[in-house]
This record gives sequence, structure tokens and C-alpha cells, in this order.
Amino acid sequence: DSQARKEDSQTRKEDSQARKDDSQTRKDDSQARKDDSQTRKDDSQARKDDSQTRKDDSQARKEDSQTRKEDSQARKDDSYTGKEDSYTGKEDSQSGHNKGNCLLFG
Repeated sequence: DSQARKEDSQTRKEDSQARKDDSQTRKDDSQARKDDSQTRKDDSQARKDDSQTRKDDSQARKEDSQTRKEDSQARKDDSYTGKEDSYTGKEDSQSGHNKGNCLLFG
């Protein structure tokens, strides 16, 4: 009878430990699922961030290209203005020369 009680006691201890182990396993599994979920969220956010970075880079390249085009056009305009100024200067010089002739012969 004493031996039977010892065995029952041992069985209860083992069952109790088995329940504790099962409980810990469920907690660990739950935490692992939470960690996996967070990892998926982090990965998703990283992909969104990468996508936004690519969009920003693309926009920056477009703006750089536009700036280069505008700079090029400004240089062309400056060059043309310089030619106009040079031509106008020649006309002024010519007019002055003619006026001088008029004065000389007038």
C-alpha cells in the first residue's frame, strides 16, 4: 500500500511536470509566432522604405536632369544674348560713324 502511494505521488509529480513543460512549450510557440509576425511586419516596412527610396532617387534624377537642361538653355541664351550685344554694338558703332560723316560733310 505504501509502495502504491509512492508510485501515485511520483506519477502526479511527473504529470505536473509534463503540464508545466506543455505550458512552457505553448508560451514558446506563441512567442515564436509573435516574433515571426513582427519579422514579417519589419520586412514589409523595409520593402516600403526601399520602394520610397527608389521613388525619391528617381525624382532626384529627374530634377537633376531638368536642372541640367535649364542650365544648358541658360548658357545658350547667354551666348545668343552676347551675340546680339555684339551685333548691336557694331550697329551703334556704324551709326556713330555715319553721324560723324554727316557732321563732317554737313
